[in-house]
Amino acid sequence: MKPLSLTILPTRKCNLACSYCKIHDQNFPNELNWKQWISNLKSLNEKIPSIGFTILLGGDITTWGDDLPQFTEAMAEAHLPFAFTTNGVLLDETFLKKLKETAIRSVSVSLDTLKTRADNCENLKSQTTMALLPMMNRLGFKDLHCTVTVDSTNLEEVPDIIRYLTLQKTYAEITPMLFGKSSSYDYTSTYEQLEDRLFTEWDTDRIEKVMNEVIQMKKEGYLIHNTDWFLLNWSGFGITQDWYCQYPVGLVADADGSMRLCLQIKGDRVTKHNIGSLDFDKFLEDWFKDYNECCQGCYWNCSYESKYIYEKTGSVEAVSKYYAHGVLEVEDLIKRSKVMKGEV
Repeated sequence: MKPLSLTILPTRKCNLACSYCKIHDQNFPNELNWKQWISNLKSLNEKIPSIGFTILLGGDITTWGDDLPQFTEAMAEAHLPFAFTTNGVLLDETFLKKLKETAIRSVSVSLDTLKTRADNCENLKSQTTMALLPMMNRLGFKDLHCTVTVDSTNLEEVPDIIRYLTLQKTYAEITPMLFGKSSSYDYTSTYEQLEDRLFTEWDTDRIEKVMNEVIQMKKEGYLIHNTDWFLLNWSGFGITQDWYCQYPVGLVADADGSMRLCLQIKGDRVTKHNIGSLDFDKFLEDWFKDYNECCQGCYWNCSYESKYIYEKTGSVEAVSKYYAHGVLEVEDLIKRSKVMKGEV
């Protein structure tokens, strides 16, 4: 096994404060600027060429303002495949045109409901996405992507959200609302804070019904960026969130360049390692120590899907293809691999 992707939090700053997120920090010290990120990303990809894709989360990178188009242009010039996720609130047509001029390939927004939600930030985020997608299509953006965070309150809405996104030429990535399991989990809100919205074993039948419908929709041509295997396991791991990666299949770096154990957990020993000067073997030693002490599992799709695809195909290229929305092609490759191994 080897690292297959990189997730960075280029900033902790965010213009919203969604109820399920607690990573946002307006005063996080020593955040790297866009030029430092470019230099570090080039260096890391040379050291670890198996990293086929970079995911930019946050915070929200659109708080960078005019630095963002410069960053995306530099990423394209360096031939570093990436996508950034944004709540979209700070985007307008003028800014989108600047981004489009940088030959950016993929932008990911968020849509959790087609209705109105009690949380003002989550509601604003979804309403903004529904306004942005037609505009982005009109401006000629390709390979659009949308994260759909699912909990017990919007589960049955998922098929309608997928239908809407497909009409907008946008891939839907279905992900469970993650929750923190201890003080080590600093990215998402705690179980106690989210308890009223989280799935329980009583939701198993509901989940299986919706996920089977989503799998059928994928067969019918709807744009869905999840493997069937991830969707089928929702009725288990989506409730308990106790899947274990056992290896840093996706490296994660914080806004100051320090390494994290994973998206969910900052860690202790790993934070002394920096993306700009990473000695991977030494980092890996500390990663396993922090992992054994801190990890209580999760069900983050980026790690789960990457590991599943690599284990079934043995191909770094297959993982990269998955990130480029080649899910159907990757699943066909997995089926053929199973046949060759006599597993079918």
